[in-house]
Amino acid sequence: MAEQQGAGAGPEELADLAWMVDCAVRFGERVQATVLAERLLEELSRHYRAMRPLRLRCAPHVGAALADEAFALIGDVEQLVTGSPDGSECDRDGDGGDPRSLVAELRPRVERLVAHEAAEMAALGQQS
Repeated sequence: MAEQQGAGAGPEELADLAWMVDCAVRFGERVQATVLAERLLEELSRHYRAMRPLRLRCAPHVGAALADEAFALIGDVEQLVTGSPDGSECDRDGDGGDPRSLVAELRPRVERLVAHEAAEMAALGQQS
């Protein structure tokens, strides 16, 4: 239903990748989290571009909400990537450099975005 065109990740792969980033952040694996977040950022960017036709077919306020939701998620992942690219900024003295404070759990957000897009695709399919 919400399958990607081309070589991009599908909805399940996006959620799984987001879960891996969440786990790496949770367990303090900063370098691994950054590597995975870079990959997630690339896949979310592809997904965002692939969903453009859907956003354009929706009512303007719905398309804008989908775009805002996706863009906020992309921005948070980007912040995670640029926050500590080599893991050298470890927060050993409690001054707030913890990447867990930068983003909420990513997997539930990816799942909500994909579900929202799927619901809009279904609604548009019923209208045709």
